[in-house]
Amino acid sequence: MTLVSMAVAAVRVIAEGGHVPHLVLEDRVGGRQLPIVIGAPEANAIASALSRTETPRPMTHDFLKQTVDAFGGRVLRIEIDHQAETGVFTADLVLGMVDGSERHLDCRASDAVALAVRCDPRPAILVPERLLSSSPPAPPTTPSGPFRLRCSCGESVIFVPGDVIPRDPQEVGQVQGLVRCRSCGAEHQVRVPVPD
Repeated sequence: MTLVSMAVAAVRVIAEGGHVPHLVLEDRVGGRQLPIVIGAPEANAIASALSRTETPRPMTHDFLKQTVDAFGGRVLRIEIDHQAETGVFTADLVLGMVDGSERHLDCRASDAVALAVRCDPRPAILVPERLLSSSPPAPPTTPSGPFRLRCSCGESVIFVPGDVIPRDPQEVGQVQGLVRCRSCGAEHQVRVPVPD
């Protein structure tokens, strides 16, 4: 399998389909682009690192970078792939360990890139040639549920976006609010995608 070295070209919010954040990777040589649909938190994490925005406390990906550093590791490369059957982008995050060995970690493409843009030097971001030589993979449709969470009372709370009691204004393609357990009445804060 031929792998192509990519750079982070942009993080964009595309209005079509409900203001969906996209990570855009660009071929370092040929300029071909690969858009990847990502979540709003990951888009913010990548954008803040690219703009070198300072935060008073470490954010999740900053903490992950500190953890890798504390154990003497470093991010060597990221290999991103696409699962056609699920429409999901995946990543193999390759860490170089202090003893010279490599560790491979399966993660979301967006999390791998959010970590990579915090590294100096930046690790290689690699994608298979087949993802660039064909038309870009179609983004998956927004899931409409049902969603499930486990309440502290032990019951499984099953809900769809329409069950959520809105608490905050709609974010990028998502609504945040509360879902009530039908067994004990406990409220759970959730963030769910807004259906197309």
